[in-house]
Amino acid sequence: MEDTNQKTITYIGAVIIALLLLGLVFTIVRHNRTRNNLNTEKLNSERLFSEKSTIQSELDKLKNDISILKERSDANVKLLSDTEGKLSDTERRMRALSGQTDRSYVLEG
Repeated sequence: MEDTNQKTITYIGAVIIALLLLGLVFTIVRHNRTRNNLNTEKLNSERLFSEKSTIQSELDKLKNDISILKERSDANVKLLSDTEGKLSDTERRMRALSGQTDRSYVLEG
């Protein structure tokens, strides 16, 4: 009877050890898959960060270009306004001179 109990305990122990080994193998396989997934995600994250940096750099350059173009536009608006003012003054003087010429022509004629 003791021999049967000893065999039963040995078989139960062997089954427990086999289950623990299977669990260990399963855990190692899962760990390796998880590590591979982590490495894949790290590479993906680095790629996205690199793209983000490139896009941010391009965006900053475009903002700077827009700022420069706005300054040029403002300068052109000011130049146009000044030129229109000068043109208006010149036209006014021209009309005034034309009126004086007409009066002097009438006086002489």
